[in-house]
Amino acid sequence: MSSLEHDSNAPVDPRVQIELEKLNEATDNINKYELDLEEAKTDFRELLKESIEKIKAVAKKLGNSIDSAKPYYEARLYASQLTKETQQSALNYDKAKSVHAAAKEMVYLAEQGLGEKSTLDTACQEMLTHATTRVNESQNECTEMRNVLRISELKLEVANNRVAKLHSQLRGAIRASSLEIRRNLLIMSFLAYQNQLLFAPYYELRANYNAVLLEQKQKVLDLESKVAEAKMSYNEALTNLEKISEEIHQQRKARASSIDEDASSSSSSTNRNNPAGQLGPATLAGMHLPFSKSPSAARIECNDEYLEFPAKLGLKSSPIKQKYLDKLDCP
Repeated sequence: MSSLEHDSNAPVDPRVQIELEKLNEATDNINKYELDLEEAKTDFRELLKESIEKIKAVAKKLGNSIDSAKPYYEARLYASQLTKETQQSALNYDKAKSVHAAAKEMVYLAEQGLGEKSTLDTACQEMLTHATTRVNESQNECTEMRNVLRISELKLEVANNRVAKLHSQLRGAIRASSLEIRRNLLIMSFLAYQNQLLFAPYYELRANYNAVLLEQKQKVLDLESKVAEAKMSYNEALTNLEKISEEIHQQRKARASSIDEDASSSSSSTNRNNPAGQLGPATLAGMHLPFSKSPSAARIECNDEYLEFPAKLGLKSSPIKQKYLDKLDCP
């Protein structure tokens, strides 16, 4: 029996079939995700173009009223941010009070334990000392969180008063920038204003496009990650096939040496080492796909100016004090 006949009758390594299935699955995923990715990028570019055109059209129609009304909307956004900070400060204060109450409970239990024992218990003493220290620390935390909360509440009150003042001063510009839509709703109850916040069409348009564009941008990034993962799986399967192919190649070479010691034909030797239909290690090595593990947001061609809401306000267009505010500073 020749070595070629022996190789043709040898069972196929089961690992080959497993890796081939992985390779085929990865190929299908790459094709699917790359098509989806191209569609997502196209949708993003079209959406961005549409947003630019519509925002410019609305801005042209409303004219100077947009710039005139900016201070009012800036003040409302600032007040909205302060509302969130105040809510977080209230949560932090409640948490600090709970920790302080738990520490006082530990002191009480430690004192009870010492009182019930006739002899001095070192463990109870250490527990009492630790609990007392924790009470003092938690008391300081409580005081600090209470002060932060009070300052946040004061800043929010000042911000709400500023919103009311600007609304009164810029009533005409606000009405013009909103195209006189739902004018009566512009008079808000500032105790619940965060639930009744009304944007003028220009600012609402920017906010809506901002949300949609960010969502579409995230979809593109997710698909880029999926493409990269699929290519990684493809290359891993290909690498495994290279190793298996090299092992089979070495095994056949060893069998050829023992069975066909007198074989002298170089062509027959080539056929044994690389039979028809068998991909050699060199062939597999050239099939690897390039991929990036970290898809970049720069692949999306867009102008981030239209991904912001609202537009950044200049010092000339707003009477509001524009500087970095420390958390404990009152505006």
